[in-house]
Amino acid sequence: MAPRVAIGCTSITPTCLVEYTIYGYYPNLGLNAFFAGIFGLLALAQIGLGAFYRTYFFASVMAFGCIAEVVGYGGRIIMNDNPYSKLGFNMQISCLIFAPSFIAAGIYIIFKHVVQTFGPAKSRIPASYYLSIFVVCDLIALLLQATGGGLAGSAGEDQKQRDNGTDVMMAGIVFQVITMTIFISLVTDYTIRTTRSWDQVPISAEPLRSKTLFRLFVIGITLAFVTVYARCVYRIAEMAGGWANPIMRNQTEFVVMEGVMIVVAGIAMTVLHPGYCFPQLGGKMPAYGEALGNELFMEDTNNTKGSSKSSRRNTGV
Repeated sequence: MAPRVAIGCTSITPTCLVEYTIYGYYPNLGLNAFFAGIFGLLALAQIGLGAFYRTYFFASVMAFGCIAEVVGYGGRIIMNDNPYSKLGFNMQISCLIFAPSFIAAGIYIIFKHVVQTFGPAKSRIPASYYLSIFVVCDLIALLLQATGGGLAGSAGEDQKQRDNGTDVMMAGIVFQVITMTIFISLVTDYTIRTTRSWDQVPISAEPLRSKTLFRLFVIGITLAFVTVYARCVYRIAEMAGGWANPIMRNQTEFVVMEGVMIVVAGIAMTVLHPGYCFPQLGGKMPAYGEALGNELFMEDTNNTKGSSKSSRRNTGV
């Protein structure tokens, strides 16, 4: 039997019990304060690191995602005081739904520079497409999720509008999962093909392969991707059962699959920041085109010097 959901309640009373709210529980104050605090620190760290290492676009995307998480968990803190709070519900359902899309966008930005650094020879699509295609897809998913969250949050007692909002959110999350699946397929394909043809990688990129920081960076980005992906799959399962379904009313599952997963992703993308693990993102080391041009320039210079020396020997100069 589906749990009873109260209609017309604005606060906890003898007839409006917490069990009759959509979530069926008081969001844990300590945990939500912790999540809000850690995401606030991550946002500040991303801004600082972005300014120092000149990774402005990456930092903006990551910081905005972390700030959205802070607002979302702020909403859950409000709901700890009043589980029927419309403001708290709107804040958390809208922001927590779309915030991880920004972390996914950060990963797309990074891989564009990976392809530019290690060479586009084995990539199925041009390096710039990883940004233009996948960030646009991520934006579409974000807009769908935010719109759906807004519809659901403002539905009040209108069950039809709430269901429509749920459907729109579901469409956004499913679209995001499909986008991420295509992306990781291309990443895997590029990695395998490039590793098997390492002779086509520019000389300037070869030292990266053996650097500990870069290896840790790859592990961090992989961990971030896996956790964001797992969270999205969880959200599909959570929303598929409709409002107040057993998964949605399980606070422990929410804390682990929504909170912990995205905290891990945010920490991985901050502690193993590309500014010092992968300087190419900030333009401090040459990308593929620049590196290739430099190599050709040096080769031409050496050939010119060699030709000059030969001429001098032949002319007795």
